[in-house]
This record gives sequence, C-alpha cells and structure tokens, in this order.
Amino acid sequence: MAARKGGFYCVVRGCPSKTGEGISLFSIPTDRSRAELWLKAANRYDLLSKGAELHTNYRICEKHFEPVYMYKGNTRKYLFQQAHPTIFSHSQYSKHTDEPLKKVIRLEGTTETYNVQEVIINSPTDKNHNNIPDTLMEEFLVTDVNRQEVSSPPRPHTPAPFFTAATQTPSKLSGGTPRKRKLRLKIKKLRASAKKAYASSKQKEDHKSLKIFFQMCDKFLNKSLAQIVKAQAILKTKCPKSRRYSDEYKQFALTLYFLGPRAYAFMERILYLPSKRSLQKITENLVCKPGLNNDQIFDALTLKVNTMLDQDKHCSICIDEMSIKSNLFFDTGRDEIVGLYDIGNGKKESIIAQNVLVIMVRGLYSNWKQQLAYFFINTTFEANHLLPIIKECISKLFQSGLYVNCLVTDMGSNFLKLSKLLGISPTNSEFDVNGQKIIYIFDPCHLIKATRNNLINNVFYFDDKKTSWSFIETFYHEDKKQFYKCAPKLTHSHIYPTSFEKMRVKLASQILSNTVASSMYTYISLGILPSDALGTIEIIEKFNNLFDILNSTDNNNPNKFKNVFEGTDFQINYLDSMIDLVHKLKILDKTGKDVTCRSRSKKCWIVTMNGVKKLWDNLKSHDFKYLK
Repeated sequence: MAARKGGFYCVVRGCPSKTGEGISLFSIPTDRSRAELWLKAANRYDLLSKGAELHTNYRICEKHFEPVYMYKGNTRKYLFQQAHPTIFSHSQYSKHTDEPLKKVIRLEGTTETYNVQEVIINSPTDKNHNNIPDTLMEEFLVTDVNRQEVSSPPRPHTPAPFFTAATQTPSKLSGGTPRKRKLRLKIKKLRASAKKAYASSKQKEDHKSLKIFFQMCDKFLNKSLAQIVKAQAILKTKCPKSRRYSDEYKQFALTLYFLGPRAYAFMERILYLPSKRSLQKITENLVCKPGLNNDQIFDALTLKVNTMLDQDKHCSICIDEMSIKSNLFFDTGRDEIVGLYDIGNGKKESIIAQNVLVIMVRGLYSNWKQQLAYFFINTTFEANHLLPIIKECISKLFQSGLYVNCLVTDMGSNFLKLSKLLGISPTNSEFDVNGQKIIYIFDPCHLIKATRNNLINNVFYFDDKKTSWSFIETFYHEDKKQFYKCAPKLTHSHIYPTSFEKMRVKLASQILSNTVASSMYTYISLGILPSDALGTIEIIEKFNNLFDILNSTDNNNPNKFKNVFEGTDFQINYLDSMIDLVHKLKILDKTGKDVTCRSRSKKCWIVTMNGVKKLWDNLKSHDFKYLK
C-alpha cells in the first residue's frame, strides 16, 4: 500500500508484509505496461488510475514472486527485468475480484485462453475434465489480455463466490517431474565435464608455458636465483592452503628469518614464503635436552653471528636458578620421563627436580638474547660442577664468533662459591678463559634487595653515623596518618616484607628511594623524626643513586643519576666514592655483634662497581657510547 508513517506495506490485499520485518518490498515498475501487469496480477484494478506515485508510494513484497525471479545482493534482494508477481493465496483472490480470472493453457504450438468460470461451469461432471487439453506445458494466472490469444466469447458474469478462487500449479510441484529431474542431472554432469575439460586444457597450457619459463630461468639466471624464481612460479599456481615447500626452500626461508624477522616480513609481501608458524614447526623438531650438548643451538647462533655488526657481537653470559613445580611428564616422542634430576651427563637420578638452572647469552650493544643450556636440579647446582660448564660455554661462544665480556649471576651461595673458584675478590673482578679476560658482575637488582634486608636486620655504622630500620617504620606510620602522604607508594609489605615479598625488587627499590629519603628529611625538620635518622637517610639516598647509575636505560633524564652509564667523570667519581663508603661500612646485628665479615652484599657491591668500570674501559675502545 501507499507509504505510511513508519514504512511501506504490500499492496496485495490480505498480505501483512511491511517494512522492518526482514522482507524485501519491490517498487511498482515505472514502465506503464509492466505496472499494469503487476497490478492486474495482484487484483488491484483500483490502482490502475494512479500516475507516477505508483512507483514512489506502492510496493509488492517478495512473497508474491517466484525465487527464479530474484537474486540476492549484499543487503537485500533484487528482481530480474522480466519478473512479475505470480504467487497469491486463496484469500487474496476471494475478495474484491473486479473481473473474471483467466487461465492461459500453453500447448506445444498454440496458446488458448479460457475463462476460468466458464471452464468450470461448462465442463462435464466427470473427473477427467476432457474439455481442458491434456498436453499442456505450463500454467499461470494472467489478467492481461493484450496478447495474441484465442479467447472464448464473453458471457454474462454469474456471481459464484466459490468459482472466483484462482488455481495455480506451484513451481515446487511442476519442477520435480521425472523428466525435469533427469534433465537437471544431465545438465549438471555436462557442466562438470565441461569444467573439468577446461581445467585440464588450461593446466596443459600452463604446464607448457612453465616449461619454457624454466628454460629461460636456467639460461639467464644463476643457479640459486633460478631455483627461487622457479619455486615462485610453481607456488603461484597453488592456492595458499595447497602450497608445499621443498626442504631446500624451507632452509632458505629459515635462513632469511634468522637474518631478521622484519626483513622476513618485508619479503613476505614480495615472495611466497612459509608462514612463521611453519618455520616454528621446523624448529620444534630441534630437541634441546638438559645440558650443554645441544650443538644445533650453537650452529644456529653461528649462522646468525655471521650477519651481525662487530658491536652486536659483544655479549654477556647470564646464569640464574629458579624454582619450578615438581612434576613428571612422559615424552612419547623421545620415549623418556621428563622432570627428574638431569644435568646432561647422560645419567638421570630418581629424584624429582625442584629447580632449574638456565644459562643465557645476551647482547651488550643490541637487544638480543639466546638460551644456551638448562639443567634440572634438586636444590642448587654445585659450584665445582658448574665451573667446567661455564668455561666450556664461553669457549663455544668464542668459536661461534661472539665476544664474551662479562658473566652475570645473583648472590646465591653456589654462585658466591663459583666466584671464589674463579679468583674473584673485592680487589679482582676478572677471570681468564683460554687467554680471554672475563669480568664478573653481580646483578644490581639482587644487590639492592640484599642491602634492604641488611638494613632490616642490622645497623650500619659509617662516618660517626648509624642507621636504624626503626626510623623508617616511624616515618611510615606517621605518614600513613596524613591525608596527603609524602610517600604514597609505601605499604605494609615495604616495611614488613614476608619471605616471598623479600624476593621482589620493586619493594626494595621503592623503600630505598629518593622519595623516602627526602620525605624523612622533611619529617626531621618538622620534629617528627629525631636528627639521628640522618644516617639512615644518607644511606638510603646513596644506595638509591648507585642503583640508578647501574640500572638506568634513559639517555636524557634530568636526574643525572638516572641516565645510562656513559663513563662520565661524574659517574666514575660517584662509583669511587661509593666503593670507599662500602669499604668503611661497619655492620652490627641487633645484639651488637660485628657481622661485617659475614656480609655478602658488601663484597658483591665492590666487585660489581669495579667490574662495571673495567667493562666500560674494554668496550669504549669498540665505539660503545654507553652501557644499558
């Protein structure tokens, strides 16, 4: 019907379709003859007098069109040019019938039109209805008589409500006859055969063209480039999920990826290359067992090193232990149990591993790293077993083309014993491996945690001053009462850390910070803290600045302590002053007993500061501008 507020309605009487129900509504054609055909078919003779508003305001829904007349677009359905409505229910013809319906019966050479009422009224009463031809091919309702047809003479219209009902053979009945099913099957087979023949012909043609192209590649290109180009030509004929790569091509792709992931991503836009996941599947076949006997790792590292700049080859070895969840796992591929004590010497012990020791190499100039070996252990890796492994690892790295400059560990008891076996002391921070000098450095993150733990349990004496953790506790409790806190980051975990919280570097670095030192100084000026807290403030400030110098990565920070280590006079002088301060520190426990000789962090700080200075002296000759 005409457009109403809220959308359009279908003009067919009795049809409830309207806009917003997911049903397509088609405009009445602008062509007058087609518009009359549509309206007469819909039994809407009352709309024939309408003008241009027919196309604008009136619609017929998709329910009245056969599917063969429609095709789907992106968001709606569309009609073909010859489409016209043919599907109507009994109720839609039983009301407002303005003229007798006619049935066109198309024969094999003629077309005859019968008045439906006349055919029904005048036909014999037998069931065969012999007056209607039996050889009909197609039946449909029409109201348009502007065609060449033989029509019966008009007769007076006799009201007969039940005779005005239209009869129409649905397409789903006439379309499933045995003859049509056979024809459709035959058409389907012929189309498949034609498609197969076309594909075969095109394949032969492409094969012939490829053969000529390969001959030209061999003639004008070198062997390696010709193989790559020919592989590209073959891969182009395959769909992405059907591409198969030879072992040589996979090796080429893997080498390209090792040269640089960014370069590989760029070449993927130009060449047909295996996906990164495919390359990962190749490397997954490399079995890395516990121990240092994984030669494939060093072979791959050698391949990568050959493409590095000279500065990128300078590296450090990092060793660390970590706790793991005890568990046993049966590896079906290798037919062995994983999770037992195993250090790679070919002998496993029937002890479930609780820790793992990992050896990793990391670049000093550029940010790259590679795991070299791991060992499943029960408690700690004994230093006398670790020493030959470290020396062998350093030798293999030098053979691969890398320059090992330093060894970095934490302050574990086995690593402290290892440093003693290597001859490391506060006066000597170097050891020798095959004529190469290697510097020993303790991780500053572990050193700052150890310093915090010493402050909690002991008292530091230096330059007639002393420290006390009680001053920090008092400051925390007083600052907590304030609405605007001087040190808002401090929590109960900072002041009273548990055994697990003592392992967190964040808690140690935040309590030994410039913020806490300056805030405590403010509380002294306010009379809340005694002046004896100045020693604690000074220690906090000095170790905070030392940690910033050894652990900063910023190039242009306004705080001169938080810039990267560039070997400036200011940084070197501060390290020298801190070495003197740490030498002078006297440490007493809560009972007043002198435990200075037992302090591990004091010795390790001195070794680390001397080691950093020597490391800078070695690297600045290789055009290093800073250390990160």
